[in-house]
Formats: sequence, structure tokens, C-alpha cells
Amino acid sequence: MEDLRFPAMGTDCHVRVVGDADPAWAQAEVLRLERLWTRFAPSEVTGIGSRPAVVDADTALLLQRAVDGYELTGGLFNPFLVEQLEAAGYDRDFDAIDRPAPRRTGPGRRPVVTIEGRTVSSTLPLDSGGLGKGLAADLVVEGLLQRGAQGALVNLGGDIRCAGTPPRDTWQIGVEVPVDLPEPITVKLVGGAVCTSTPLLRRWTLVTGGQAHHLLDPRTGRPMRTDLASVTIISEQAWLGEVLSKAVFLMPQSQAVDLLAAHRCAALLVSRDGQLRRLG
Repeated sequence: MEDLRFPAMGTDCHVRVVGDADPAWAQAEVLRLERLWTRFAPSEVTGIGSRPAVVDADTALLLQRAVDGYELTGGLFNPFLVEQLEAAGYDRDFDAIDRPAPRRTGPGRRPVVTIEGRTVSSTLPLDSGGLGKGLAADLVVEGLLQRGAQGALVNLGGDIRCAGTPPRDTWQIGVEVPVDLPEPITVKLVGGAVCTSTPLLRRWTLVTGGQAHHLLDPRTGRPMRTDLASVTIISEQAWLGEVLSKAVFLMPQSQAVDLLAAHRCAALLVSRDGQLRRLG
């Protein structure tokens, strides 16, 4: 078994390989996807506009997953909020944000997206964000298995995908949450994904003295208000877990239960006072 850790996509990446595949390939692949998908430098994602453009197959898949996530959540997951993120101050790498002055903006809109093979267009810019991390974890794990790994796990800042033979009987995944709990959370999987989102860690101070965070409510275009400290989704694929981990913050729990059941997922909700609840 081999482990490799490195910075990527604005976070820390951990790759674990059981078998013969080279974890260095995984690092190179994550960094390749980062170059394709970043919105903080010229990339294929920043080049997607209303005029058709030919992109890498993985970029076309990212755009398709963005549309899929928007549709299956009725717009509560909306990765087409670049204007709103920039208005809130998230217009550069997170570590470079320095007391921005927020601007007023409107709610999210439905994009018009066309995908024909590798030729794509969109009326709204795409923020790869967490969706990109989840999809990258999926793609890299699948690539490692194709290259001879018996088992593989990729963790990109809390978006975790695992498959194949685990180091022990199961993949044991510790879930990190931003509040104190009586006991740590450990998820045991034969294979699948565990994705966690929180509004409490990726925060910045505004010039006004207040704070903002990166989880926006598409209905207002502003950072969401919630009593939850984190939402963790257990799913078959990390891109889907990332989608649902954002949407569950914004919906009644009865609606969340139905959505989770429809996609064979479960959720772990942690409140700011340290209460843990499981849905699904």
C-alpha cells in the first residue's frame, strides 16, 4: 500500500493505492484537472461561454455533471454562481482573499447549456469548486483501478472516493466536522464516496468587519444562513455526494429524505451545537 499527499485544487489531496498502480500518476492527473478547471486563471472552464468551444472530454463531463446537479436538486445546487461568488469577495484563490467589499447581486439563474461531444457552450460561467473536487476524485480512482490498482482512495479536501480492495476489510473513513462531538464519526465502506460541506471553514472577513463564506443560497445569491455546521453525504460517486451536500443545507428534511432515497444516499447532519442526525 502506498500513500501520497500534496496540495491541489486549493486544498490537500490524499491518495492511497493498494496494488501496483503508481500514485504519482494520480498526482499528475489531479494537477492536470486543476489546470483545466480552475476559475482563477485562464483555463478551459473560464473559456466556456455562449459561443461553442471544443474542450477536453473531462471538462465536457464536468459541465454535464453541473447540469445534472442543477436539475436533480431543482436549482438548489447551482455551480453557475460565479458572478455572485465574486460579488461576495471570492474572486481569487481563497488564501489570497483580503477583506473584500461585498457588492449586491441577484439570485442564481438557470443556464442554457449545450453539450455535443466535446463541443460545449453555456450562457453562464461555471465554478468548478467542490463539484470539480468530487468529480476529480471519481475520475482518478477509476483511472488507478484501470492502471492495475487493486484498491484506491482519493480525498480532495473532504470529497472522498474509494473503490476496489481496501487495506482492511472495509475502507474506514474519518469524517472531519468543524465542531466538537462526543465521539468521532467513522464511516465504513466497501466502496463509494463520502463528501462533507461546511460554511464554517472557508470564510473571510469583509471590509465592513462581517464575515462571508463560499456556500451560497442560489435563491438569494448570498451566503446561506443555516443552523447546520456540516452536511456529509454517503453516496456511490463523489460528484453526486458533493451536489447533495450543498442542496441538503437548503431544503426541509422531509424533502431531503426523499431526494436521498431517490439516489440511494444517506446524510449525516451536524448542528452548530454538536448534535448529530442521520437521514436515509
